[in-house]
Amino acid sequence: MGSGLIGILEAIGLKKFFTPIDAGIDSPLLPQTRFNYAAGYGENRIYASSAVGACLNWLARTFPEAPLGVRRYDEETNQNVVIGDHPLRVLLTRPNPYFSGRLLRMALVTDFVVSGNAYLVKVRSADGTVVQLWWAPSTSMTPASPRSSATDGYAPTTENVFIDHYEYEVGGSSVDIPIEDVVHFRYGINPDNTKVGRSPLQSVFRELFTDDEAANFTASLLRNAAIPGVVLAPGDGVGAVSDEDLQSIRQKWNDNFGSDNRGRLMVMRGSTKVTTVSFSPAELNLRELRRIPEERVSAVLGVPAIVAGLGAGLDRSTFANMSEAREQAWESGLIPLQAIIADDLSSQLLPDFDDDSTANVFFDYSEVRVLQADATDLARRWRELVEGSIAKRSEARAALDLPVGPEDDIYLLPMNKIEVGPGAAPAVPIGEKYDVVVPHSHNGELEDTAVIESALGDIGKAT
Repeated sequence: MGSGLIGILEAIGLKKFFTPIDAGIDSPLLPQTRFNYAAGYGENRIYASSAVGACLNWLARTFPEAPLGVRRYDEETNQNVVIGDHPLRVLLTRPNPYFSGRLLRMALVTDFVVSGNAYLVKVRSADGTVVQLWWAPSTSMTPASPRSSATDGYAPTTENVFIDHYEYEVGGSSVDIPIEDVVHFRYGINPDNTKVGRSPLQSVFRELFTDDEAANFTASLLRNAAIPGVVLAPGDGVGAVSDEDLQSIRQKWNDNFGSDNRGRLMVMRGSTKVTTVSFSPAELNLRELRRIPEERVSAVLGVPAIVAGLGAGLDRSTFANMSEAREQAWESGLIPLQAIIADDLSSQLLPDFDDDSTANVFFDYSEVRVLQADATDLARRWRELVEGSIAKRSEARAALDLPVGPEDDIYLLPMNKIEVGPGAAPAVPIGEKYDVVVPHSHNGELEDTAVIESALGDIGKAT
């Protein structure tokens, strides 16, 4: 769009309805603006945002609460069986001598959300076994296509591959890492580069800029920002004041009424005009302006503002809804992230340890306290299904991750109900009666098993 046309549109008030041609889908500019908000938010700079930091800190603290495990499907019991001593589970608990499993997961989730990508590098022993896992910052890893020739020291395996290797930049030098030695986690797919993911925070750069500007504005005013708090001016009829007198008045004013001397009585010798220029605390209040960025950031990360401790949610915070908000944060924020990470671990790391196609990596929520209410509700629903003869007891136990045996492969049918329909079990023929005759010495009591069997004939014999 030419500058002349832009000037015409601006003159007639229509410029706001037109997106600049350089603000397309591939441009770092957001629609309706020529200011590059994204330029100020590199993957390291975005951590400095207080709104992002509050949500990221909650995600990083809470993400490791659910431990990682490995399970296989058992055809005999028709359920997933957790393998407690699986070598991958042991490695995920202690990935290397310097990082714990919790620390590694904290680094993964923060990098995953901020950049849309996270990486683990496998370290193998001499026989090819993966013995260590290391987190690599997303800023240092680049998925690369095959190189056209081997003159640069790297020979591609084939020309028709999506990703041939990863370029790892550290200490000013680049190292090529084979694709089989990297676990790449992606948050969706970036349409500009389908080899990588895309951070959800890219959609709120303008709101983050607004929040930072509001914070900087308040901080600048509190630092005075070249705006005088009080102006002393000569009164009517007072002539010009020399520089020496101005300096003396300024020094005396600061000494008498600055710092802890605020509020002291001031007495002037001559005609003086005092004007207050500083902002009042009410005028410095940018609370409402800063709530919108907080709400948008918490929305895109799936963490309710009340859970992250942001002001946008604390006004409506009560003890009653806090537990519901934390449960929502797990369901809308953490669990979807963990599902993506578990799938990538199952497809990119688990095959190094297990060739069973039914094996998979999962997050164990059985010890996550905030989700125990859901577990109770789930057990209650399955109990109702079993008691209503809708589901088998084995199905209920399998759904609740409980051991299942052959004796559980049954439906429970109350004794006070009968089956009706084509598939019902045959009922006892109506009209058939069985008389039991016993000696008078028994007083009518059926105590002797032999007497009962004799009276009933063949149907009374014990099997």
